[in-house]
Amino acid sequence: MKKIILILSIAVLFLINSSLTAQNSDYKWAFSYQVGSFQYIGDYGNEMFDFAPFRLFQRFGISRYINPNFDVELISKWGHTGFYDDKLDKNLFHVGVKGLNGLVSYKFLGDKNFRPFVKAGLGLIKYNVYENEAGVDATNFSVPVGLGFDYEISRVASLGLQAIYGFNFGDAYDKNTTKDGNDNYFNPSIGLKVHFGAPKDTDKDGIPDKYDACPQIPGLAQFNGCPDTDGDGVMDSEDSCPAVAGLASLKGCPDADGDGITDSDDECPVIKGMTKFKGCPDSDNDGVPDKSDKCPNEAGNLAGCPDSDNDGIADKDDKCPKVAGLPKFKGCPDTDGDGIVDSEDECPELAGNIKGCPDSDGDGIVDPKDKCPKLFGVTANNGCPEIKKEVKEVLTKAMEGVYFDTNLAKIKKESFKVLDNVVTVMKNNPDYKLQIDGHTDNIGDDTKNLQLSKDRAKAVKDYLVSKKTDASRLFSEGYGETKPKTSNDTKEGRAKNRRVEFTIIF
Repeated sequence: MKKIILILSIAVLFLINSSLTAQNSDYKWAFSYQVGSFQYIGDYGNEMFDFAPFRLFQRFGISRYINPNFDVELISKWGHTGFYDDKLDKNLFHVGVKGLNGLVSYKFLGDKNFRPFVKAGLGLIKYNVYENEAGVDATNFSVPVGLGFDYEISRVASLGLQAIYGFNFGDAYDKNTTKDGNDNYFNPSIGLKVHFGAPKDTDKDGIPDKYDACPQIPGLAQFNGCPDTDGDGVMDSEDSCPAVAGLASLKGCPDADGDGITDSDDECPVIKGMTKFKGCPDSDNDGVPDKSDKCPNEAGNLAGCPDSDNDGIADKDDKCPKVAGLPKFKGCPDTDGDGIVDSEDECPELAGNIKGCPDSDGDGIVDPKDKCPKLFGVTANNGCPEIKKEVKEVLTKAMEGVYFDTNLAKIKKESFKVLDNVVTVMKNNPDYKLQIDGHTDNIGDDTKNLQLSKDRAKAVKDYLVSKKTDASRLFSEGYGETKPKTSNDTKEGRAKNRRVEFTIIF
């Protein structure tokens, strides 16, 4: 049994890699080989689907295709059968089997890769006692019927699986006629079928003449049997250059440089080029042929040279090739147009005369560094006008001389004089704006202290407004105890921290 399985396995591998064609209307003959079991059904009992080794049988057949639905087949088979009694632990009989069957198969799906079928026919079987074991020599006619399927595993062959039930015209070969009925059999089997019988192929190109458009000349299947002499994928009848391999897109003619122009029409046949230049190249693909291009390896729009910033100056002559510039600065820009190249201009986007920066108020301090760019000022005050000494004194006295009722935002009368001096400062200096900030010590609730500082600063602002100072020039804020001027650990320190500060702004 192991040898049979090995032989079948090797055959399958060989046939899968073969190039024959399966049985059909062109290949009408097939050989088959199957192995299976000859299972007894008779007076001793029924042993269907009992695959004991001594029931092994083999079968060899030849079949003929009739039409898509019918095949006929002649089968020879040989092997053994018998009945093993488990209770007695012995064979009650054991005979050899030889047979010949003629069968007709009906294929439900026609010429498909998977072909289920039913079959029936007539047979002749000869039984011989095996090595003096029980049984009777006999020859009987039978009617085999069955079903199964074939499945194509390659162009050469198919695997088959079938089950045959044989109605036997005889009751003697088991040496038991007690039940006065015929002894039947059941044959399940599996095997291979190999197909042959190819139709006429005059030019031996593997394509039957009736399908071959050029039956007298060896050709290719893809061209229905017609040749492609130069092997370029274009059959000779459509190939303008049949003896020289070429391209299908050029009707089979060659294009050595691969530029889409046949060699016969290409002025530069070994250098890839362009149709508009008759097959000659424009290496950098800038629309300027190499012979006229001052920069043949760099795409460009200035006589073939690149001008990345489009300033009319070729990159090779441009000191600033990525930024549009001016010829007088060798291609570098002067963005603000002040006559100073951007690389030397501290304010490249603002026209100016101090290292390229503007000074709107003419105080010698450039606008980007001038906190009062519209007012003439001094460096010491970051470009803002210098605050007069007497003004600073007034603001200092105001910070030290504004008093409020305890825990209230009501200004005491003795503070009015110093605040009136602040009013005078604002009146005499219309460019001034005033920031008024309130502060407290750390005695009491933080939140209440913060609100008290805000209220006191606003009370001062309201007093100045009541004295005809423009409210739009005054700003107030409170910080509570968050910005002490000195330590809150002493009475004197806390007194200094309870204050209102005045700051001139512009």
